[in-house]
Amino acid sequence: MIKGKVILLGDNIRANIIYPDKYHSEVESAGAVGHLFEDLDVTVPGKPDDPGIVVAGENFGGGADCGQAVDALLAAGVLCVVARSYGRNFYRKAINEALPAVVADLVDRVHDGDEIEIDLRLGKIALPNGECDFEPFPAFLQKVVDCGGLMQYVKNEISIK
Repeated sequence: MIKGKVILLGDNIRANIIYPDKYHSEVESAGAVGHLFEDLDVTVPGKPDDPGIVVAGENFGGGADCGQAVDALLAAGVLCVVARSYGRNFYRKAINEALPAVVADLVDRVHDGDEIEIDLRLGKIALPNGECDFEPFPAFLQKVVDCGGLMQYVKNEISIK
């Protein structure tokens, strides 16, 4: 289960809007969180005791440099992203780094700061005013997320055999 507060965004939030290109050398520094969504009027909790779940519309994370965007989201304590659709490279990088990227349409059903709960295995999102179903993660993707990312998943698979 993933539980956190909604950080509500719109459509076409490209990778360089998530984390501006000019800060790529800082993505792993403590100050990097302050640059997340810098050009938008968005507050990102960035604290483990106040985790966030990004909710967006179409084409979240499209464009180049999606790796930096995923790293910045993780550094800020974002637990999950829920969007109508994703840039292909962003989606795969997110899963590889154990940042769940759920495909669902919540933009018109939640508000900034709402608390939601996501069950990746059952494909259900508990909202303040109901529930939303989505296609559950396939077992192999769930294993990648559970292991902490693709690299750890591969290490675990190699050590098992």
